[in-house]
Amino acid sequence: MIDMSKSDLINAKIHQGIGYISLNRPSALNALNREMVDELHNLLESWACSSEVDVVVLNSTSPTFFCSGGDIKDLYHHFQKQDWVKIQSFYTQEYALNKKLSCFPKPTIAIGAGLVMGGGFGLAHHCDYRIVTETSSWAMPETAIGFFPDVGAAWFLNQCPGFTGWLMALSGCRVNAEDLLYTGLGTHHLASRSLDFFYEGLEKAPTNVDAQGCIDILLENLQAPTQLESPLAHFRQEIDAFLAEGDLEILLSSFDMLLLQKLKPAEKEWLQNIYDLFAYASPLSLKVTHLYLQKKKSASLENVFDCDLKLAKVFLEQGDFIEGVRAKLIDRDGQPNWKYSDLFDINQAAIKPFVDSF
Repeated sequence: MIDMSKSDLINAKIHQGIGYISLNRPSALNALNREMVDELHNLLESWACSSEVDVVVLNSTSPTFFCSGGDIKDLYHHFQKQDWVKIQSFYTQEYALNKKLSCFPKPTIAIGAGLVMGGGFGLAHHCDYRIVTETSSWAMPETAIGFFPDVGAAWFLNQCPGFTGWLMALSGCRVNAEDLLYTGLGTHHLASRSLDFFYEGLEKAPTNVDAQGCIDILLENLQAPTQLESPLAHFRQEIDAFLAEGDLEILLSSFDMLLLQKLKPAEKEWLQNIYDLFAYASPLSLKVTHLYLQKKKSASLENVFDCDLKLAKVFLEQGDFIEGVRAKLIDRDGQPNWKYSDLFDINQAAIKPFVDSF
């Protein structure tokens, strides 16, 4: 075994042709800071052409979370100092990391167990294999902090069945393993207890001859049903009818009617949670995210990455990001003072700088 770790925040090793990258920042739920992003870049750059690495596995040292996203608190403090260079540099490098993963020349595997959010979602999704477990809980919750679903989400959430990806983008709802398999965001389900067997099988397999074939056979032998229900699949018809409405301003009122139609407590509970997420989110973020998803329906991933960077800059300068982070993560009062209290208050002039960026 070769220890490649150069940071306490990332454990890296090569064993039997498998390059393991384990996020190790438990105090921040593995939130990615610039040091971690740079180290991930360096490892992938080195392993792309290394004869010692046939497969790359991204996982966490904790079984309860993979990655909670970018280090938003750190960015908040940079913003307070008006340190635009560091802020822009972080997003540039984070998106470049996702782009590097999406076209990596060797098979990449993300173990998306536990909590996976925002930038962590992007890190996992741009891997070839996205393994989920019974503990998986993924989300793109950016509208709740006055931002937008980035890291290529306007591309990969547009690949989901119907409007299920749009629901995830706009509401920021958490989805389980069965949801992830239904939408294609997850590729395989393994029980948590099977992960060690998966690693052992990888290390014993002739990955230097046919890495992808070895992975496929292992997953076929080890994968199992989730024993979960997918709310996204269950409510697919309602979600599609709800979000097919082109006018976002009347969306929530139609959702009110949908809630009244559902009599089963479990159904009402799930739908009420979605409604509450919409109600909490920044109206400006909802408006721009909706337009962005529409515009990028047929866009390439590369185009979305490019636009993400430009749109992020506008959100940081003119959006609700700082107030959203304050209310959710700094003061934690849950009382954001959004720039607009209602979608109806947002005129075309207000969204023009955002729309012009994409």
